Amino acid sequence: MRARILELHEQGLSSHCIGRLVGKYASCVSRFVSAQQRASDASKPVRHGPRRLSSPRHEHVLKRLILSGTCDTAAEVARRAPSLGLPAASAITYRRALRRQGLVARIKARAPTLTKLHRRRRLQWARDHRHWTVSDWQNVIFSDETKLLRINASGRAWCWRPSGNRSLCDRVVKVTQKFGGGALSMWGCMSARGVGNACRIFMNMNSAVYVEILERHMLPSGGWLLSSSDAPYMVTLKRNATPPELLMFPLICRSSPS
Repeated sequence: MRARILELHEQGLSSHCIGRLVGKYASCVSRFVSAQQRASDASKPVRHGPRRLSSPRHEHVLKRLILSGTCDTAAEVARRAPSLGLPAASAITYRRALRRQGLVARIKARAPTLTKLHRRRRLQWARDHRHWTVSDWQNVIFSDETKLLRINASGRAWCWRPSGNRSLCDRVVKVTQKFGGGALSMWGCMSARGVGNACRIFMNMNSAVYVEILERHMLPSGGWLLSSSDAPYMVTLKRNATPPELLMFPLICRSSPS
């Protein structure tokens, strides 16, 4: 009789119809069917953990959207999911899916804006110097300018704190001051043999200031920064030019460091 009740239930009959066919009360049939369903659910393996996306295909689509640049973050994917053909899910779910696909979240690197002309010139510069040897590059001095903040350096500061604790103690606060508390503009140079002179820039950089820096600090540094003792010229690479520019200067002074 139990097998008959289950068979009739699977056919879609109600408890009242099954009760009339087997000679039982509808309440008895309903309790029996409910007990069998609970026992069946208990025998199934219990899934633990967060909900996954509906299929591996969706995860592959998600990975392609990120790597192609269509979306940058999991929050953007969650917001645009219906228009992208993905199931509705939270940003946390999409972050887990991206990690399963071997992707990790990192802060974007900063780089100067490059036009197509800039890219073409840089590629040509790289091709022109691709045959340079190690000894060639040992006769190159690299120079650059930078700004040093007196109090708070630019960038993020990290700390560890208890979960849920939002107190602002000194240990978890990055002290700031308007305009960084002042800054120093510095110029320096280096080569494969070591570092050269450095100087502070007291005014806005222009061609006259740059030429003065080269004469007073770059040329004297060539005496110990270049590997070849008979090189008639000192070559400096200004890396942040577009394209990177190789400048050649006659060695007027090749004094040793004092």
